Amino acid sequence: MYGADWAAAGYVAAHQAPGPIGHFFRGRVALVAEILAGHPGGALLDAGCGPGIMVRHLADRRPGEFAITGLDRSGAMIAEARRILGDAPGVELRVGRIEAMPSHDARYDAVVVMGVLEYVEVVAALREVARVTRPDGVVTVTMLNPWSPYRTWERAVYLPVRRMRSIAEKLLGVPPERRRGEWRNCVRLLGERDLTRLMRAVGLSPQRTVYFDMNLLVPPIDRMVPGLAVTLERLLAPLTRTRLRRLATSYAVVARRDGAPAGRG
Repeated sequence: MYGADWAAAGYVAAHQAPGPIGHFFRGRVALVAEILAGHPGGALLDAGCGPGIMVRHLADRRPGEFAITGLDRSGAMIAEARRILGDAPGVELRVGRIEAMPSHDARYDAVVVMGVLEYVEVVAALREVARVTRPDGVVTVTMLNPWSPYRTWERAVYLPVRRMRSIAEKLLGVPPERRRGEWRNCVRLLGERDLTRLMRAVGLSPQRTVYFDMNLLVPPIDRMVPGLAVTLERLLAPLTRTRLRRLATSYAVVARRDGAPAGRG
């Protein structure tokens, strides 16, 4: 994804804009920064760093505390990250896949994996994350919540309707550039129980789970009234700290690395 320069630039523009995409992304960055607030610093990896927005956030707010490596499989994203970060000290940017990271064992005191596991081979990625994390190091991963009202509606109603619409457009001979139903879903989601089970299997011990993003406007309504989507999320955000937290669209798992990490094997 985002292999072309224009696609990476479009990603940056959307995530820095005041609309829902930017709003939810900034919320995720703030949450991860809050999770890391008690960390003393050291070597940190942002695996799947995209254009380096999280790296920029940490470099600005905790200068000199972290030696940060940003890794992304897209060279275009790394190019955007270099533009955004400029000559920020203590930052290294590399192109590479999370399933086979170009790093030696037990290198990092903290690893952040934001919005990445949904698009990769999860077991291989988690195994690599565990490998490059030092014993007792902190790992923070985020995942879209498949059982939220938003994702349940999307999976059960919205996407099937889009697929049927796409088939109908093809049968009716609608030119490809005019088709509105075409949309491929490449996202693979895991619930908290399944994700934490996989983390334990590779030597990561979950310490706590934090739910966030209370987006109850289901698609395509959220796209039709983006301002309302942002307003409602702000109003409903306190629910993520109650028994209703599992209605949230996303969650983060904070874990510790057990023992000595194994090599690729």
